Amino acid sequence: MVHYPKSLGLLLDGGRTSSSNITPCLVGACSSVVRISPTDIGINDPDAVKVIQKLSGGFKKSAWYDKTGPGMLGMRDREKHARRRRFLAHPLSNSSLPAFESLIRAKVDLAMSQMEKEYRSLGYTDCHKWFSFMATDIIGDLTFGSSFRMLEQGRRSQYVEDLQAVMPTVNKRIELSPFFDLMFLLPLPQIKKFSERFQRILKYGEESIRRLQLAQITGSLDTPVFFDKIMNPKNKKNALTELEMQQEAAELMITGTDTTSNTLTYLVWSVLQSPGIRARLEEEVSVLSADFKDADLVKLPYLNAVVKESLRLYGAASGAHQRDVPEGGWEACGYMIPDTATVFTQAFSLHRLPEVFPDPHR
Repeated sequence: MVHYPKSLGLLLDGGRTSSSNITPCLVGACSSVVRISPTDIGINDPDAVKVIQKLSGGFKKSAWYDKTGPGMLGMRDREKHARRRRFLAHPLSNSSLPAFESLIRAKVDLAMSQMEKEYRSLGYTDCHKWFSFMATDIIGDLTFGSSFRMLEQGRRSQYVEDLQAVMPTVNKRIELSPFFDLMFLLPLPQIKKFSERFQRILKYGEESIRRLQLAQITGSLDTPVFFDKIMNPKNKKNALTELEMQQEAAELMITGTDTTSNTLTYLVWSVLQSPGIRARLEEEVSVLSADFKDADLVKLPYLNAVVKESLRLYGAASGAHQRDVPEGGWEACGYMIPDTATVFTQAFSLHRLPEVFPDPHR
């Protein structure tokens, strides 16, 4: 076991001990088990990670998640999480996704058109900007039933600007609590501006959900939405409240936009770095008809391999996930880890293990 001092992690990551501070040792193949502090253990072994992340493995989310917000991703209570997940599982299932395909295709086509227009005007195009607008408009349509029209206007909406502005502060508040909690009691102009943005976000979510409900009642909704069955459940007793729907809509916006746009940008950049990969990819997709569907893409092995490899190297959520060791302790990689410890797993190092991926950095 390699001991990695937490004090160094504080310098590297501003106090956070769940991402970049455990990465250097793990990537450097120092050990599959890295001790970050007396109670924090980094794990970088595929078999051990499977056990930790398994739903029935007994490893519950750590107390760190209590500070991340009320959405499903941060829920530690398994019963509450299961209830929320039951409502969201159906619209995100493979059988439901084809209903959204035409809407998504229209946004993709518009994004490509805007990129080409920008390129002809400026001599270059900002892929990340347009991918970000595209992902945001799609998620806006699928959650609120109406687009933010960022692709058409070529700029961020007020709601998205507010979301992106408050997230760095939210992250700092999570990592630097209770220091940041005390700061919020002070009459600082930055705190006032944050509060104003946060209130606008809540108000927008509330108004959007109510518009969506009204559109469903009047039959004027012509866009398929994630919340269709959630708003009209068979079992009214366990239905999500308006506030819970607002929370999940905001979480989808926060977790779905940057992850999608960053992944697509890295994918394009990676392909352009290798003329051989680009040529082979272009040859494979050249067989597609103009009106191809997602089902046609599943049959293209090289395209799917390129996507998966991009996700391996440049996954948008490659930071650490924290889990508490179950009662009685747990043995991993020849070490007995006590039940007072929290284990960290993260994809960045796991996806670069040379024994799993030959030449892992390519």
